[in-house]
Parts: sequence; C-alpha cells; structure tokens
Amino acid sequence: MNTPYFSVIIPTYNRAVLLEKALKSVMKQTFSEWECIVVDDGSTDKTGVLMQEWIRKDSRFHYIYQENAERSAARNNGIRKSKGEYICFLDSDDYYLPNRLNNFYEFIIGNKYPIALIFSGILFEDNGKFSEREVQIPPTLKNKIFDYLTLTIIGTPQICVSSEVLSEFKFDPRFRFSEDLELCFRVAHKYPILPQRNNLTVVALDHENRTVGYKNFNTSKEQIKTIKYIFSKKNSGKYITRKIKNRLMSYLFFNEAKYFMFNNRKLLALKNIIKSILIDVFNNQNKHRFYCALRLTMQKIPKEYK
Repeated sequence: MNTPYFSVIIPTYNRAVLLEKALKSVMKQTFSEWECIVVDDGSTDKTGVLMQEWIRKDSRFHYIYQENAERSAARNNGIRKSKGEYICFLDSDDYYLPNRLNNFYEFIIGNKYPIALIFSGILFEDNGKFSEREVQIPPTLKNKIFDYLTLTIIGTPQICVSSEVLSEFKFDPRFRFSEDLELCFRVAHKYPILPQRNNLTVVALDHENRTVGYKNFNTSKEQIKTIKYIFSKKNSGKYITRKIKNRLMSYLFFNEAKYFMFNNRKLLALKNIIKSILIDVFNNQNKHRFYCALRLTMQKIPKEYK
C-alpha cells in the first residue's frame, strides 16, 4: 500500500464482539487511502484472533498488542506507529458513516492542508434512535477558545489531527477520563482548533460495556481529577472564566451523584447534588437537581436512577 493519507487508531480492551462493527465502518469508507491501527490494551478475549482475520482480508489493517496501560497509552502507541498525514481516532464500540474520511479530506484540501486539530459533530445512537450534536463555531479571539473548549468537550472520535501536531503533543497517560479535553487544551495553546460541519461519527449508547457512564463505575471521579488539573493556574486555568469553570464542575458533581444514586448510596448522592447546585446556582438544571435531592431526603431514589 502507498503511504496512507489517514491513520485511524482504535484502542480496544476485551471488546471483540463490538470491535467488528467499528472495523467494518472503516473498511466501507468511500475514501480509500487509509490505514487502521488497532491497539489491543491487554485483552483476554479473542481480539487477537479477530484481528488476524481482518489483516488477511485487508492489509490496511494493523494490530498492536500491549500490556494493559489504559487507552491514552494505547492511542500514543498507535500514533507512534502511524504513517498518515492526518490521524483520526475511533473507539471500539463506535463507528463511522461511509463518507467520514472523505469529508475530512475535502475540508483539509479546502483549507490548504492545515497543521491543526480539526473536529466534527457527532451522532448518538440509543436503541436504534439517533440524536446529533452539531458543531458550534469556535470564537476567533485566542483567549476565548479555552472557555469554548470547556463547554464543548470535544470527544476523541470527533477529531482529525495533523500528524505534525501529534508528533509534539500526545495523550497524557496519567488521565483515564477527559484525556481528550486535556489534549485539546494543550494543542490550543499553539495550533488552530478548526470545526468541520459533519456528523458522521456514531457513538453507541445502548450497550452495557461502555467505559463512560455512571452505571459502570464512578467515571466522574476520574473526570473531576483531570478537570481540576486543567483548571489549575499552572495549566490553562488562568484563561478560563470562573463562570465557565463552575458550569462544568456542577455538571460533573451531578454526574457523580447519579453514580451514587444508581448504587443506592444516598448520602453521598445527596452531598454531590448539593455541591452541583451551590457551585452554579443559576444553572437551569438546578430545578431537576433539587427534585432529586428532595426525593433522597425522603429516602427515595428517583426512578430514572434505579
């Protein structure tokens, strides 16, 4: 194969059953100059066997096995092995629609091959129904981009990054969640963040093996750790307004409360709901949060969190 234009990196862990849909979506791309690097983060299922079958079908697929080190390390491993001019990411439980890479290619050509982080909108699939999150245009003022990133939270499957950018900036393996946001902040200090208006990446919400979600484990605790690091003055915190910081922290504290509600730990749930309300008292979601707190004081868990 000639040098690929895109490298698609898929980190995975014990998702052989789900991975095949992601691989099929890459193979069906209308733009053909790609390589797909699957980085197996220490799986104990049949991921390796599955990948050997796919490599036999199409030499554009590649497989890397590593000892379990979490997805940031897996993505960095894929970046080091990649050959593409631009690098895209896909989670092993998500998939691309067929024109995804072609749309990015046309955008890149139209913008004269930018050395930048480009991001698209996204589709969410839940029980066969789709909802979309459109791209909002970032502000042109440099000191406003950090407020924008805080509220937008660009997920890794949405981005397409110049390999030149990723030769300088990698994912920080200290962070298990919100690692994509932390990367975006570091990139934004030096390179453009460009919106590309398509919603051709699908995030599947309707399975129990999702790593992000309050039902599995306390992901918000890990997210709060990352966000506090981003918000510290030695990092990007001095560029973000207090109002915007509080808005995101309020959201994360309420997500942590959901985890405790789902696990019937009412006092910890109540504590985090109160935090979420007090840190952002004018949030239009506070009416719902107050309702949840009221139910908990009556020793009742709201039915949506049972």
